[in-house]
Amino acid sequence: MSRTIEESKLKPVSNRVVIRPDAKKKETESGIIKPSSVVAKTKQLTGEVIAVGDGRPGEPMIVKKGDVVMFGEHDGTEIGDGLLIMEEHRILTIL
Repeated sequence: MSRTIEESKLKPVSNRVVIRPDAKKKETESGIIKPSSVVAKTKQLTGEVIAVGDGRPGEPMIVKKGDVVMFGEHDGTEIGDGLLIMEEHRILTIL
């Protein structure tokens, strides 16, 4: 049974955040269209934070909902509808 995730109802626990990764670009800046095989292999490293946990005791969260962040290529777990969930310390920077 598959479920559709409602972003507004997500509440990560502890120090986790939910991120909507940026869409993969299908063409280069100069307008050259990339083959679909290249686009599929290219994982974007930025996205918008759409939900934030309460943090750990004594460790408040730094990122907040709406922040645009950069994260490592293999960080996070896909939770459906293209969303990622990861621990806050996996975020490299707030853009």
